[in-house]
Amino acid sequence: MSGSALRLAFGLGLLFAGGCAAEVVDLSGVWRLNLEKSRWGKVPKPVSIVVTIEHREPAIHYSGKMIYVGGEETRDFEFAGTIDGKEYPAARTFGDGKVVVKRENDTAISSEFRSNDGRWEEKTRTTVTRDRKVMRRMIERKGPDEELAWMEYYEKQ
Repeated sequence: MSGSALRLAFGLGLLFAGGCAAEVVDLSGVWRLNLEKSRWGKVPKPVSIVVTIEHREPAIHYSGKMIYVGGEETRDFEFAGTIDGKEYPAARTFGDGKVVVKRENDTAISSEFRSNDGRWEEKTRTTVTRDRKVMRRMIERKGPDEELAWMEYYEKQ
């Protein structure tokens, strides 16, 4: 094979490989927690969590409602930011802080939250199946008197 034919073949191979690269899975939609498939560890199990996500890579916005035992105690939550590895202000029930959200691969993102007072840290890893039917969130939280870990299993509605 001549040098120019070899370069052409190599260039076409790169083009083909780039075209076959997996696209980032879109997380948009309404997701409902499956309590039975989730793992709670020492975390009090909620009655229900429903999350609505608007995702236009790299921008992400989610909001949701968590309902606890008896249905009388609820907690709303929301976040808007970008999956870009930069810090964004965020609030948790235990305080305000900053969060960094990064893309790990085409089906997974991770985030790290640190409270402004340095007492709390929360790490999450969110993955979604390629068919966009299941989303899993692995969460680890460390605070002054506790270390918790749990997995939330969501199904697309």
